[in-house]
Amino acid sequence: MTSLKIGSLNCRGLSEEVKRRDFFSRYRKRYDIIILTDTHCTKEKEKQWAHEWGYKAFFSSGSSRSRGVAILIKNSFTFTIHQEKKDQEGNFIILDMTIQDYRLSLVAIYGPNGDSPTFFENIKGLVSGIKNSSIIMAGDWNVVQDFDKDTSNYSAKNNIRAHDKILDMIESLDLVDIWRALNPDTKRFTWRGPGLKQSRLDYFLISSDLEPFVKNVDMDISYRSDHSPVYLTLQFYNQIKEVG
Repeated sequence: MTSLKIGSLNCRGLSEEVKRRDFFSRYRKRYDIIILTDTHCTKEKEKQWAHEWGYKAFFSSGSSRSRGVAILIKNSFTFTIHQEKKDQEGNFIILDMTIQDYRLSLVAIYGPNGDSPTFFENIKGLVSGIKNSSIIMAGDWNVVQDFDKDTSNYSAKNNIRAHDKILDMIESLDLVDIWRALNPDTKRFTWRGPGLKQSRLDYFLISSDLEPFVKNVDMDISYRSDHSPVYLTLQFYNQIKEVG
């Protein structure tokens, strides 16, 4: 039996060492795997950050002022990385991995700020190419799932074409917005902006075969960011089918 707690948060830049070490210390205690977006890490700093983290770390780095994605993994469980796919702009990382006996694709997403359907079309192609039936995707998507339920004080819908591509990916890969599935009518938000704007930009999409293993999915307390972390706890009782 394997319990796994995955956290995802937009950290709003960790180039400042004091803030970075504070974040690592805080979330190392909370999660087994951490997906970070908006890291502001550079390729030159990746080894230093990995050393400060103290365990295994994967990066897709942007600049010291924008973008950047990381997946930080603790040594609290046994895992194997079969392959890694990422872009060079700090927008996504895809890990084909086995956690003990469980094979899955773990995807870190930092969606473009603008309406970019080709980005999500590319993600769909890369994930489907790995051919794992079990998929966990998380991050700051910069796109809501349901405009009525997932936004507050917005004057108009935005990123509509990207939204439609995500819906297409959900259908194609048999994914579920697991927090919404368990909270069908709840209005809660992960991002707070100017003019009292709020939206649920950070969430997990998981393959439907993982739904029986979900123990908990929720939002955490915001800390030194305008985003709240989201987290997913899985309790595996039966082996997820390996690719064969």
